[in-house]
Amino acid sequence: MRRKAIIVEASRVHGLNDLNGARKDAVNWSNFLMSDVGGDWSSSEILELHTPQMSEFLDAISCCSVDYLFVAFSGHGGIEREQEVICLANGDYPINLIKKLIVAHTSKATLVLDCCRSIDENVDVKIERSLPKFESQDRARSMHHDGPVCCRTGAYSFGEQVEKRIPLPSIDKPMFAPKWLDSLSSCDEGLVTMWACSRGGSAGEDSSETSKAGGYFTTALIKAALKWNKQTTTPYLIYSTFEAFVSSFQFIHDPQQIPEYEPEWLAFPFAISTYK
Repeated sequence: MRRKAIIVEASRVHGLNDLNGARKDAVNWSNFLMSDVGGDWSSSEILELHTPQMSEFLDAISCCSVDYLFVAFSGHGGIEREQEVICLANGDYPINLIKKLIVAHTSKATLVLDCCRSIDENVDVKIERSLPKFESQDRARSMHHDGPVCCRTGAYSFGEQVEKRIPLPSIDKPMFAPKWLDSLSSCDEGLVTMWACSRGGSAGEDSSETSKAGGYFTTALIKAALKWNKQTTTPYLIYSTFEAFVSSFQFIHDPQQIPEYEPEWLAFPFAISTYK
């Protein structure tokens, strides 16, 4: 089976504040995917786009002829005239059209959107704020500390790094990608979408130069996988996108940032255990 990852950071959009955390997200995603626990993706399977034009981003998706596509976006987003959009170099683009394009070119895909979903106050739009969908969200929220909502700003500790995990001997290393792909082959078809916050909400980031952490949600997903791998005593177990999503709540310390996942019944491989 063939797979492709498109990592998009739109940190320098004209007229909007710079997002250093988004740039760090791109680095962290690539490092995670190419690590053993991330599935041992090759560099040829990963495409990074830095504040791309709309056409560049859409062409990257359209050119993918793979069995699985992983798309991660970090940057500005919002709701304009009842449409959820992401902000690219030359304008805003509706997320629903991106999702349609993805499913038109691959049968299995994950879309991670680490951006705000706030309403453009200059446009007269009425929406209903989404409520948490999972019991696990309420449990995770009880672990959070009160704090202000920051639109991709704040302080965050990335904690342990991928490189700290003791890998299997090199003779076994080629098995991480095949085992990951074997698991993918048994997954149902469809598109998983993970949102960094609920509709109408804001997504935070660590913009500091000294920290390796980026967007709160991206950082939380990766940290969840690393923690799971550290606690796992059997090699080649698969950690799904849904499991990473649920576990991510313990690392998001803003009770007002509530990630969402859809559809609930679908999941794809996110990480693979490396213990021996």
